[in-house]
Amino acid sequence: MFVRRLGLLLLALLGGACVIVLRLWWVQFVAAEDIQRRAVTLRSVDVELPAARGSIIDASGTMLARDRASFRVQVVPSTFRERALLHALVDLEVLLGAQGSGGAAVDGDSGSRDLYGLREEGRIAPRSLVRRVLSLPASRVGHGRLDGVGGVLCVATGGDLLRARSEMTYRLRQCLGVVQGRGLVFRRADLARVQDQEGTVGDALETSIDEVSRRLETEIRIVEEVGEAIGHETPYDTWTALDDLVQREIRWVNRYRDAEIVSLLSLAKFGSPVLKPGPVPADEYLRVARPLDLSFPDDPVSRDVAWRSLQASEDLLAGRLPDPSLGASRRGDQLDDPGSPADALEQADAGGLRDLDPVRVRREWARRELEGRAAGQILSPRQARDIRNRYRGGRAFVFGEGAPAEVALRVIGPGRLQAIGFRLVPGFVRDPKVHRSLPAFAQQIIGEVTRRGGKGALGAEAALDARLAGVDGLASVDRDGGMVLSRSPADGEDVTLSFSVDVLARLQQDVVPPGVPFGLAVVDVRTGAVVGLGSGPQPIDAEAARTARSDAEEERREIAFARGLERGEILQTLAFLAERKALTRRERMRQFVLGRVAQFGPDWLGGRSRELNVADAGSAGWSRGYELPGHCPPGSVFKALTILLGLREREIDADSTFDCGPDTKTRRYHTCKGHGPALGVRGALAKSCNEFCYQVGRRVGTERLFAFYKQLGLLDQVPGLPVQRTPKKLIVSADAENLAIGGESLHCVPVRAAGLAASIARGRVVRPWVAGPPLPVGEPIVPAGSEWMLRVVREGMEGVCRPGGTAGRHAPDLQRLRVAAKTGTADHMGPGGEEVHEAWFVGFAPADAPRLAFAVVLPNARADQRGAKGVEGADAAPYAVQALQICADAMGIRWW
Repeated sequence: MFVRRLGLLLLALLGGACVIVLRLWWVQFVAAEDIQRRAVTLRSVDVELPAARGSIIDASGTMLARDRASFRVQVVPSTFRERALLHALVDLEVLLGAQGSGGAAVDGDSGSRDLYGLREEGRIAPRSLVRRVLSLPASRVGHGRLDGVGGVLCVATGGDLLRARSEMTYRLRQCLGVVQGRGLVFRRADLARVQDQEGTVGDALETSIDEVSRRLETEIRIVEEVGEAIGHETPYDTWTALDDLVQREIRWVNRYRDAEIVSLLSLAKFGSPVLKPGPVPADEYLRVARPLDLSFPDDPVSRDVAWRSLQASEDLLAGRLPDPSLGASRRGDQLDDPGSPADALEQADAGGLRDLDPVRVRREWARRELEGRAAGQILSPRQARDIRNRYRGGRAFVFGEGAPAEVALRVIGPGRLQAIGFRLVPGFVRDPKVHRSLPAFAQQIIGEVTRRGGKGALGAEAALDARLAGVDGLASVDRDGGMVLSRSPADGEDVTLSFSVDVLARLQQDVVPPGVPFGLAVVDVRTGAVVGLGSGPQPIDAEAARTARSDAEEERREIAFARGLERGEILQTLAFLAERKALTRRERMRQFVLGRVAQFGPDWLGGRSRELNVADAGSAGWSRGYELPGHCPPGSVFKALTILLGLREREIDADSTFDCGPDTKTRRYHTCKGHGPALGVRGALAKSCNEFCYQVGRRVGTERLFAFYKQLGLLDQVPGLPVQRTPKKLIVSADAENLAIGGESLHCVPVRAAGLAASIARGRVVRPWVAGPPLPVGEPIVPAGSEWMLRVVREGMEGVCRPGGTAGRHAPDLQRLRVAAKTGTADHMGPGGEEVHEAWFVGFAPADAPRLAFAVVLPNARADQRGAKGVEGADAAPYAVQALQICADAMGIRWW
């Protein structure tokens, strides 16, 4: 019984094995072609659908920045050259020895021009090309000109990128597979079967002229539609651009091939693929470099190396070559640095010294080694093929930008352009008609978006990046273009700004003085909305100003990097950068900075930093309404906050007085003008008394001053603008008496100062904003029932604008608009080491029912620009009057 059951089990297992073997045989031999075709046809791919970035609109409804979802189209040229049906048909016609159009034979004398001509004819008349190729006798497959003219022409238009002449049989199999539509290389067995048939190529491939013509027409149409979508004016331009990409990949592959050839030569001759001191013994390196006779090039680094070589020992000079270690000194190298005289190169040349830079030595040695020798004499066919295949197809080149989603669907999906080397990168494209039509100052405030990554750069684009950026969607696309959404794209949010560009244009034209640094901000007291911004100098070209600023910031970073390096490390870094074939923007800047340090010494860094700071002080790359280069203390403007805090903390009261005379001056930091005995709170503000505020600052202390600044929003962001902030650690570590008069480490920008003035006017914390929704009005800044404290400060600020106040010389205009304000003059060392003044005028109007708060600053004004006293806070008052009138008119309010 047991044996019988075991036999039945074995019989069942044997039957199952037979079924599996039969199924495998069926799949492998009978249904193979059908399965391959279905695999290509039914496959689907996932693709990201880009989300549109949100638009930026001003308060009047004017579009400031508008983007649309788009794709960047990339192409792998070698893949396109091999898999495109048009190229396959033309190559097949040539390889099989067919006649060209008009009966003229395609011969090698006319080179690649005839092949391009055939392709152009096929593009214009695709059915004619298909008919010619598919009507050829199948017997020609075995008797084509694979190693003759046909191979020459195919290689001429594809170079080693496509296939070598010895590989034309493989190219023939590729072409047959593409024409048949399987997307696979034609098998050797199938090739032999075609050769034995007596019919046409079309019969052997089991495909019709109509089917291939339809596929070819579809491919040509889609390629040209994509080309038109990315800006090519004619179909000819599209195909020419694709040909150019093929040539670019050929050059790219050949560059790496040549580098590997040189490495192989160096490895065979010196035992190291890198020809430079270290991997190669110094004596061997000198033996190779001596016959090259390379004189020093005329550049700062080479001049420095030549001069240091001249200072070396006579034994070294006897060899007529500098020590290789001089180009890569180690940490702790104690060679004296006598400087870099202008005639160092002439002295080196007269002394017979020669350059040993590893990059130049390697390049010149390789050139001489390869002179008169083809790559085939150095590399075996297998090595050449391996190197080519290692790099070909390894890089996608940009074909164009801005392809819309409807065109992109023609690229993605099996059987579409994606199958012949096209790639898509989701992104967006900015509408140039909107952005470029804006004035340069408005472009500067709006900012830009980086091409790589699509992140906001500077301005509102940077501050609002999280709101403007959308979330890309995901879809599955089949061969026929059918799309199933897995996740719909979520477009970015449209953002409306608080100001109108027309108002900003009036401020720039009528208020901002030409050619001098200037900053202005106007804030609505009731809502905190920023309704006006102004900046000078005005940029003529926003992009050029932005680039200059970015370059300066990059150079500062490299200067900071260079300060921590010793001379040997600098020379090593320069040698490393010199070996790089292509340098990034940061590496080029590093090379510039380190080259200057090598030439002029470390003292160059300090001088260059001062030059950059001076350039920034007058640069048009800063929108000074919300950002200021360098250090810009608010000065006496903050005395209003100091006195208000003293009142709130009960350190002083409304009747407190102080004698400001020759005998009572502490003369700490800044001298006072002697405001007389019994100076009260209101008078201290109106006359801007330093001594009074020193006393208050000493009583309240740094901690309470910092807490008050924080409560008023001095450290908060301004929604919609990337506003600078003073680091907390710089405030809490400062001296209370100097903080009390707006000095020490404080840094303020006009939009923040206007917000502080609005808080005093409103009696509650008002936080400025540019992008809604509006921020809620904050908590009261004085205790309940203590509104008299605010009245005292406001009355003192009104006194500033009356005769006898610090802005009294402009009293008629200020009193006409009922302005309450505070002047501020901060003097400190400027970017070039000279004394500079910051002239501030900050306040609100009308004093009895505030509607607008403002801040005007004339930053980095030299002390000699306005006579012996320099610039003063009152000098900024006329600009505030003009700005108030323009903004009030735009808002439809008038109180004067």
